[in-house]
Amino acid sequence: MPPVGKAPDRQHRGRHARPPSELAVRWSRLVAAVRASRRRRLAAAGAAAAAVAVLATAAPRTLTRGSAPDIGRAAGTGKGFA
Repeated sequence: MPPVGKAPDRQHRGRHARPPSELAVRWSRLVAAVRASRRRRLAAAGAAAAAVAVLATAAPRTLTRGSAPDIGRAAGTGKGFA
């Protein structure tokens, strides 16, 4: 019987079902905490925006295999201007 104030699980797993893994339990708690806290939602949104920015910056360089022209090098010599 669940404690007072806590609703039972939406989907009953059954008597002989394997309990959820520790990873699944931690993930569920993390998601619930992010949904409940405005500060954590903002932090998660900031982290997601930073990840998108990194991918947007790295993708063109990866797709072109880093073949962007070298700034500060003389054309065709492989040596710097100095």
